[in-house]
Amino acid sequence: TTAINLAASRGSHGKKTLLIDLDPQAHATFGMGIRGDKIETSMYNVLTDQVQKKKTFIENVILPIDSELDLAPSHILLSTIEQEFTNQDASVSKLHDILEAMSFPYEYVVIDCPPSLGFLTFNALRAAGTVIVPIELSSFALMGVDKLLSMIELIRVKLNHTPKVLALPTMVDMRTKLSKHMLQEISNAFGEHILSSLIHQTVAIKESQARGVPALKYDKRSKGAIDYLMLSQEIMGKTVPAES
Repeated sequence: TTAINLAASRGSHGKKTLLIDLDPQAHATFGMGIRGDKIETSMYNVLTDQVQKKKTFIENVILPIDSELDLAPSHILLSTIEQEFTNQDASVSKLHDILEAMSFPYEYVVIDCPPSLGFLTFNALRAAGTVIVPIELSSFALMGVDKLLSMIELIRVKLNHTPKVLALPTMVDMRTKLSKHMLQEISNAFGEHILSSLIHQTVAIKESQARGVPALKYDKRSKGAIDYLMLSQEIMGKTVPAES
């Protein structure tokens, strides 16, 4: 949800943006109005090294979504990609190297990660200059943050790459004591690395997901759309370019 709406908001601000869907579930692809059965090539074809599986360049899979927004779609085949790179150390930098060589002039690249902390997420973290951690205001959501931060530390030690980490509170309902308590918990964990923008719990976000469009296109005056526009403005001053 955050990847879809942040990318759409960046594009609406006139910044040429590419959204990369790196989740085999392809939710970001659907959220941009692209049906999986209509996709001939995806990020799987970009990442695979097997020529017989229609390997191609990232430029060849990119789909235009809006005047300033493009999508590199996902496919269920991405769930098999890790098996192709077992015990290949260089494979964790594969996406980074692809983006470094990409000829298209994007000002921002937003990468949507799978929910599991595996090969694809590791590639995304290696490629990213900034990592946004959307945290739903619940105890269970906070429990997974330590594992993510441990993976980022592993990247720092092994690959000498340290992306900037920013926490984003989501599904916020300030009418409840739990939300206020969890915001304090997130603030304690991240300190100055917590974003001031909040993504509130709104019906418009869920409705836009069901329609397969960003909130900005569904209802640009909705609270959800405004939240992500505010986030986009804040992110613009906080993001850093990926370092080699």
